[in-house]
Amino acid sequence: MSIFPILFLILKSSQSLPNSLRNLVVDLSKGDLMERLKSCLNLAISKQAQCVRLIAGGPPQIMLPNQTIEGDGGADMTSEQLREIINATMPGRWFSSPSEVLDGSLNIGGPGVLLMRSRADGQLRIDFYFPSSGTMFQSDILEQKSRQAPPAVAPQVFPVAISIPSLSVPSQANPAAPVAVISIPPIPAMAISAIPAMAIPARPAMAIPIPAMPIPEIPVAPAPASSVRPAAAPVAEEGMFRVASAPRPQSAPAALAAQAVPLPIPQREHIAPPRMHAPMVVLPSPDEVAEINFSNEVAGEGQSSNGDNPIDDLLKEMVKLNASDLHLTIGQPIILRIHGEITRNSDEVITSDMMSRFLLPTFPKRNHKEFLEIQDTDYAYELMGIGRFRVNVYRDRNGVGAVLRHIPANILSAEKLGLSSAITKLCHLSKGLVLVTGPTGSGKSTTLAAMLDLINLTRKEHILTIEDPIEFVHPQKMCLVNQREVRKHTGSFGRALKAALREDPDVVLIGELRDLETIAIAIETAETGHLVFGTLHTTTAMSTVDRMIDQFPADRQAQIRTMLSSSLKGVVAQTLLKKKGGGRVAAHEILICNDAVSAIIREGKIQNLANHMMTNKADGNQLLNEALFKLIADGLVTPEDALFKSNDKNSFLISAKQKGIVFAA
Repeated sequence: MSIFPILFLILKSSQSLPNSLRNLVVDLSKGDLMERLKSCLNLAISKQAQCVRLIAGGPPQIMLPNQTIEGDGGADMTSEQLREIINATMPGRWFSSPSEVLDGSLNIGGPGVLLMRSRADGQLRIDFYFPSSGTMFQSDILEQKSRQAPPAVAPQVFPVAISIPSLSVPSQANPAAPVAVISIPPIPAMAISAIPAMAIPARPAMAIPIPAMPIPEIPVAPAPASSVRPAAAPVAEEGMFRVASAPRPQSAPAALAAQAVPLPIPQREHIAPPRMHAPMVVLPSPDEVAEINFSNEVAGEGQSSNGDNPIDDLLKEMVKLNASDLHLTIGQPIILRIHGEITRNSDEVITSDMMSRFLLPTFPKRNHKEFLEIQDTDYAYELMGIGRFRVNVYRDRNGVGAVLRHIPANILSAEKLGLSSAITKLCHLSKGLVLVTGPTGSGKSTTLAAMLDLINLTRKEHILTIEDPIEFVHPQKMCLVNQREVRKHTGSFGRALKAALREDPDVVLIGELRDLETIAIAIETAETGHLVFGTLHTTTAMSTVDRMIDQFPADRQAQIRTMLSSSLKGVVAQTLLKKKGGGRVAAHEILICNDAVSAIIREGKIQNLANHMMTNKADGNQLLNEALFKLIADGLVTPEDALFKSNDKNSFLISAKQKGIVFAA
């Protein structure tokens, strides 16, 4: 009897668990609003944006000189979220009328102080900008109404006989340096309309405090507003942000203020602010640095189980049936992919409650927030004694769904996989770029793991892998092996690759060459004397070379062709076929690069690669059709399955007829 109906009954009878995945994710994400705001501001700082605009009912807008982009994954902000931000940054203040504008300031640490402007005429919104970068209200990318109402930078006028404490000014030479306690008091809304449009001065002149003394009776005009520096407002610590509250009013006898004698005010030299190069992630405070965990507990957080989670029994049954993937879809029964085919193993359908009980125990904390923001996430889950699983959770029209792919605990050797000598020779290279390509589910990761394992058994070198997520875990054999996971141990493939050159690797594995930056750094890494392995979702050797070159702008493609011609050493394009009697077997198209291939790539004559592979089989070159015919001859696959997987079906049929291969009716 199958275990699935019993599991469904147990899950349905449980009433003590949460109601839905979405509700639980939302509950766990409470308190992350300021983190979301920090993320938008960090992105704006890194792109040297003019302004960050938060609009109720729309995504955050990051305004650059020539365009406006959406921040925070395009997720909309609600009116309630904007209200919470205003309450947190300007406590005790709110709009007295729809036309009122609230102005305030926000200290974000190293990058400096942001000015805020909130308005609610027609639509609630908040604008953040750096005073040193010029006023956003004069930018052409904002509406005319804002340009007519620039922020009032003239501070409030205080009696000169009262000592005004000076402010600590942020370092313009090093925007990323920690900033002292800074506070810019909110500017009265009523003063905005009376001030003509003008650029914000980078550093207003600072008034010199005057001690109390007898004042001669000389009638003078009051000191100009622009020459007086406002008092520093008290600051409340709140995470990364230091929120400036309104300054306490100061009073003095009216007669004393009327008789005040202004002294000459020295003007400070104007210093143009440098271009900011703030990091995407704000540097931790000294307190946070002291709490860095140097063990591997963070890496394994929420990703392993001893068999106590509800989904663990499903995974055990999945491995027992030799399934490669487990599919969970609301409104559908549990579905397995066995030997490449979708198989339904139960008549009971999955409900949202069951989905939440299956998935929530497997979620790392980081992925809760990521799923809420972009509605899909990837991570690895380990079931002790069974194996690891690559998990993708997503949302579709049925609700939340997931696919879990089994990654065997033991790495299959190159011999057991039947890798040809042409492929294993690529593992003995000292430098260059080797690509293993193919569609999703074609066994690229398994082949790469076998190739790395062969290096691990035969060489004494340093292997560094960059994956998303980590799939096969390589033990320490003759090589030193370090494995890093994107978004857990490093920010991105590109960032990890840049750091890799300082980590003394001999062999670098890149889980996926997914963008221009990653491809460019991979080629440069291969050129600097490292052996680099990577994967692409292409089906042939020719399309692989084309894809890498086409990723770059037209004006760079000639340079990339030259670099790729010298660094590319081999391409293995792989596909999986159903094996007679059960199981699956791989067919490989192999391109081994020599001087002739380098010349073809350098001259941009990629269409000649197929002819080269046909005429240079002695070097190990092999077209996919040739590999398919060999599998047919060995009795491993049927002609019909081979034809289905062929990339050049016309050529396959012609060759099959010449070889006397008969297809089933």
